[in-house]
Amino acid sequence: MRQIEGLDRGAHEYLRAIDASKLTFSHNGGHRYGVMTNNISEAINGVLKGTRRLLITAIVSVMFTRSKNAFREREEEAMNLQQENQIWPDDVLKKKIDAQELAMKHNVDLYNHSSRTTKVTTRVQGMTCYRTFRVSLSER
Repeated sequence: MRQIEGLDRGAHEYLRAIDASKLTFSHNGGHRYGVMTNNISEAINGVLKGTRRLLITAIVSVMFTRSKNAFREREEEAMNLQQENQIWPDDVLKKKIDAQELAMKHNVDLYNHSSRTTKVTTRVQGMTCYRTFRVSLSER
């Protein structure tokens, strides 16, 4: 903080006004406030891989180029899917088909409007026996 104060008094005052437990891992008492910050920093570290000890302008240039390339690759993938009249990428389509196949093994019976409950019967995979579940929409 002393270094920041020496460089920019306004930045120092701004940072001092923020609760240290929200700003740093070392002062957060073991809470997981930093989960999102940690994920973002890991993502940025992935983009910055191999840029240690470079000038700031070079780092910004690398970040811009890598980010631009990532968007270009995603655009190409989307255009290829569109040309093939395919709405979903293969991995998403497989998950969707798997979920539909699983749903085909379920029967929904006896929906009770007043209690908002229903009985769901599902076949146990590879067996001839069935399991029955009571589902209550009001208890969600």
